[in-house]
Amino acid sequence: WWILPFGLFLIVASYLYLVPFFKPLKFLAPFLALLALISPYFLAKSFWIIALGSVAFFIILGVRDLLFINRRAAYKAAYFILVFLLFFTFFSSFQNWVGWLVIFGSAIAALVFFLLLKNLVGYEDSLTERERIGRRKEFIIQGLAAFFIWQILWVLLFLPLNYIYQSMLGFLVAVALTELILAYTNFSLTRRKMLINFTNLFVFVIFVLVSFSAGI
Repeated sequence: WWILPFGLFLIVASYLYLVPFFKPLKFLAPFLALLALISPYFLAKSFWIIALGSVAFFIILGVRDLLFINRRAAYKAAYFILVFLLFFTFFSSFQNWVGWLVIFGSAIAALVFFLLLKNLVGYEDSLTERERIGRRKEFIIQGLAAFFIWQILWVLLFLPLNYIYQSMLGFLVAVALTELILAYTNFSLTRRKMLINFTNLFVFVIFVLVSFSAGI
């Protein structure tokens, strides 16, 4: 879509996604989220946005067409790219918390996160042979996670950071939260894993804040 008009790109992307016609609903949420997040209505064209979007699109098609051996890791990578683009789109669109559009935009961002997380957990369910916690509990956990991300969006908006650092911090929280949820839903969550998760989050958050203070 660097060259093509966005309308024509939508047609081409839809054709690539739908042909061959193989389980189109399974990855419809991340596909539509990707198209929305890279839309010129939200983000200006840039090499890095196009690169990230292209990688995510390639992974989604590859996972759908069973091109990857480790499809779990591949799809998780696409999920994290989409989550980063979600935060980047939100914080680059809203520089402060003033205005009713921020309320609407943050709610939409939380909803998109919920749909992406739900799709990821559902895909993990389809790949694992171990017992899961159940669809109802998963839905409640995903809803609570989306609500937490909604609160994080507001907290970060109040911080005196530019949108790049806000996006990085939001992304780090989302990564830690996602890893905990995936571990909990397949009964692999341990105290050691929680400690490692929160330690990594703390270290990377400090690194981002120090980088901002140093003007990097």
